[in-house]
Amino acid sequence: MERHVIKIGGSLMTQVPPIINALRDARVRALIVPGGGIFADVVRLIDSKFLLSPSISHWMAVAAMEQYGYFLSDVGGLKTTKTPRFDGLFVLLPYEFLSRGDIELPDQSWATTSDTISAIIAHKWNARLYKVTDVDGVFVDGKLMRVVDASTLLSRKTCIDDNLPHFLIHKKMDCIVVNGNFPERVVKSIKSGEIEGTLIRGR
Repeated sequence: MERHVIKIGGSLMTQVPPIINALRDARVRALIVPGGGIFADVVRLIDSKFLLSPSISHWMAVAAMEQYGYFLSDVGGLKTTKTPRFDGLFVLLPYEFLSRGDIELPDQSWATTSDTISAIIAHKWNARLYKVTDVDGVFVDGKLMRVVDASTLLSRKTCIDDNLPHFLIHKKMDCIVVNGNFPERVVKSIKSGEIEGTLIRGR
């Protein structure tokens, strides 16, 4: 059985019901990893004002992911899980899972957010990785890239976090970025492999 890890960004809060309904209607089995969204934005604001220690701001941000996970569960009608599973459609509540140290993160900083966390989970559980966000894909110098090497994105500010391209290169894995405002694109990428977004190649 092919496995899928789908990171759903916090920018898509209003689109959660149609995204989840589309995945459910297509009988997609996947682990959904929550972004941080407005919950993480609060942590960023507090961090910038009070200069929190990296470890504290990291765990507050993971707690923000957990809050968005509960939102996804409630609004999307999804079951939650505290450890990765792929025998249905589940949303991961990551705080306890990450606090156990089941996966090793590159660091505890704003360079390692839910994007890289999702990639590490996808690699460990041999799953395909999808980042569902509110833009059509990855833009480089104003141009939408249908396919881009992860090495091209090093030190560039795009819709992915700073450590994701490093991890993709290190593990020789890919990531598909797709616009969740069009749920049919998400389903199409998963079911047929036809990508209406960006394929980031780490191989």
